Amino acid sequence: MWTGDKEENNHFPRNKTKTSENNNICAKDIHTTINEDDHDDHTSARIGYPSHTDGGYGWVIVFGASLSAFTAFSVMQDYLVEHMFDSSKQAQFLVSFVGSICYFVSEIATPLVQITLERLGVRITLLIGTTMISAGLLASGFATTIWHLYLSQGVCYGLGISLIYLAIMMVIPQWFSKRCSTATAISMSSIGLAGLVIPFVMNISNSKLGGSWTFWIMGFTYLGANILACILVKEKNYQGQPTILNNKISAKLSKSVVKDLLKDSNYMIFIGAAFLQVLSRNVPFFFLPSYATFVGLDTSQGTSLICLACAASFVGRIVVGMLADRLGNLFVGAIFGTITGLASLSLWTSAYSYPMLVALAIVIGFSFDTYYILMPPTVLQLLGRQKYTSGLSVLMVLTSPAILGPSLISAIDNALNCEQFLPHKIFSGVLPILSSLLLLFLRFRIKKQHQQ
Repeated sequence: MWTGDKEENNHFPRNKTKTSENNNICAKDIHTTINEDDHDDHTSARIGYPSHTDGGYGWVIVFGASLSAFTAFSVMQDYLVEHMFDSSKQAQFLVSFVGSICYFVSEIATPLVQITLERLGVRITLLIGTTMISAGLLASGFATTIWHLYLSQGVCYGLGISLIYLAIMMVIPQWFSKRCSTATAISMSSIGLAGLVIPFVMNISNSKLGGSWTFWIMGFTYLGANILACILVKEKNYQGQPTILNNKISAKLSKSVVKDLLKDSNYMIFIGAAFLQVLSRNVPFFFLPSYATFVGLDTSQGTSLICLACAASFVGRIVVGMLADRLGNLFVGAIFGTITGLASLSLWTSAYSYPMLVALAIVIGFSFDTYYILMPPTVLQLLGRQKYTSGLSVLMVLTSPAILGPSLISAIDNALNCEQFLPHKIFSGVLPILSSLLLLFLRFRIKKQHQQ
């Protein structure tokens, strides 16, 4: 989510006559990568478009995007395990695939979504995504076996998320330059609000109306929120503007661009760090309610842990975005990834009481979603505007197998003769720290390339 006096990426050779290349760079990316402690108010002027491109109607875009992000929350894993299956390791394993398939489909489908954006535009793509999200939730209300949920909440809902996410991530950088990470963070922060509100609503609805009605209520509620988002979110109008002021994001997907991306060492290192983050990211979040039940807590306490984590996530996402615009995406990503890993290794391994789980939920919630906040502006920073959407698509496809992390660790837990959830604790602790080390290495490598 580089031009200037010196370039930090080998995709932008030193050539001051090629002013069109200046159009490919986010203003804050220059001073972030050249010197992450140097904040120059005149950066925008140096690359060819004014600093006032930040904001304006862009904040309406952010509000619309936050409405859609609110609808990306639909976790009912603990309820499904308790009421649709028995509370066994096998049940945990089967139900964990619902969320895993959803996220897997949302990432693997991004090339198709990019083609949809190129041919139909942002608004139509958002409308298709809105329809699929609501259809998936409504269909889940009629599910009687686990494979019904795999198709409805896994495939259909996942496709809807992918369509909406990529469309929004394509629009936001058109309206922001120096505050790109902050805008992205605010637009995604509503997922934290959803996690704060929806689990309590789900718990009440499940106990009084049943799981089917809960899915149906969510389906119609999300339909209304996403329709409003479709009305508000739009691409910036560049008609009549000089090319040098045109901040438009390209949605075109081509083989030559993909080949260039796969040869980009910095980009591939970032994908390696991203893979580790995605592999471990959802493990604590998916399993906290089930773990609470495992240590003897009741369902309402397990639900409250998710709410606390999401409340902390709401604050954490905004803090991460603001810090990244000042200190750099890679550096902030490494710091918060380390916090997530250490929290799992220290707090979760010793958490057998409600107060300890509350502390774990707050720390994990504050830091665990850093990757998805900083991934779009980091890709923009590494690749520029013409390759940005393709870069997102390729990254999400290559990291999509890592979405199966929760199911993988459940299978390992099921196979090992050890305390239940111990593999989850180690897995979600070690991997974010390894990812953070890769991010710091990439940051050092880019600075070294710049100095040469």
